[in-house]
Amino acid sequence: MDTLETFLAQLDLFGAVVEGVDGEGAWTAASPCEEWTAADVLDHVVGTQADFLGRYGVELVREDGEPAQRWAAHDAQVRAALADEALLAVSYDSPFGRTTVGETLHAFYTFDLLVHRWDLGSAADQPVLWTDEEMRLLEASLDEKGDMLYEYGASKPALEVPDDASWQTRLLARLGRAG
Repeated sequence: MDTLETFLAQLDLFGAVVEGVDGEGAWTAASPCEEWTAADVLDHVVGTQADFLGRYGVELVREDGEPAQRWAAHDAQVRAALADEALLAVSYDSPFGRTTVGETLHAFYTFDLLVHRWDLGSAADQPVLWTDEEMRLLEASLDEKGDMLYEYGASKPALEVPDDASWQTRLLARLGRAG
């Protein structure tokens, strides 16, 4: 799977969790992200993707309405924008060196979708189990980000877990989440 396919697959999986959030108060339920509700998690994902793509000329309209409607509108706009291969190839200087929009979507925004899919699933009482491929991607990303993940407040400090904890539990613990 190439970087765009991986990102789009994560959009699909995040969207499936969004579609499963139902019931009174489901969107106002607390998430594992400190002081964020399920709706706040969704709004973070939408907002960060819109802000990033906006830097490269993609104007995503942020819809009003129910969270699932906002997600559906965002998802459709992102997919339409990413159909432009020239956008994915745009290069720029990042804090980590020269990269492209496509590589950043893969390196950061795929990671963000994976982690926040779990957060949203936890808030909505929808258990999310990552695949081995997803866990390899997360582990590599966590190794690459190192302490920077904690320094900027993107994650709480790592938690201690037993030696026999599952791979997913160990990854969640590195993200400051109890799984």
